[in-house]
Parts: sequence; C-alpha cells; structure tokens
Amino acid sequence: MSGFLAPATAGAACFRQRFSAKLNSEDISMASYVAVIRKEPNTAYWVDAPDIPGCVSSGETIEEARKNFSEALALHLRDGDDPNMRRPPRPLEEIGAEELEDAVETYLVEL
Repeated sequence: MSGFLAPATAGAACFRQRFSAKLNSEDISMASYVAVIRKEPNTAYWVDAPDIPGCVSSGETIEEARKNFSEALALHLRDGDDPNMRRPPRPLEEIGAEELEDAVETYLVEL
C-alpha cells in the first residue's frame, strides 16, 4: 500500500459546479473524500471511496481508473444527495486497514 495522497484531477471542479445546486452547500464545501486505487493480479485497476458506498470504477491504467472514477462519481450523485455517503468524510488515518487492503494508491476527491 502506498502512502501517497494527492488531490483528484479531472472532473472535481466541474462536478462541484454542476451539482452544487442539488446538494446542501454545507455538505460540499471543502469535503475531501479518500479514494482508493486497487489492483490484483490479472485485473484492471479499480477505484472506490470507502465513505461513498456503491461508487466504483475501473481502468487499464491508474490514470484511466481515476478519470473513470470522476465520471462514475458524477453519475452516482447526479440526482442529488446520496444518503449513504458519510458526512463528514473520514481522514485517511481513520479508515481501517481492511478498507485499504490491496491499495496501490490513495488520493483525495474534493466535493
């Protein structure tokens, strides 16, 4: 598991603008969710966020998996608030080892 934690790239600003009208501004203001990139032998990379259950994406490369996750997150929340999303999000230190199993990299997704 890598200790690398970097901000999300494509899609975060666009997502925030597009969905700010549907979400409570208190919920999206500077909320940073930990996203986990995983890989097992003979699989593509996949990304999930432990505090956003049900939102998962994959890609053949880390970059593709991150891009696809930004799109999956936008689709996941397109109709507004997700009642299963943990608020406030947990910092990396509070996410259990079992939730980070098989992690290749972690990064922040800001909403």
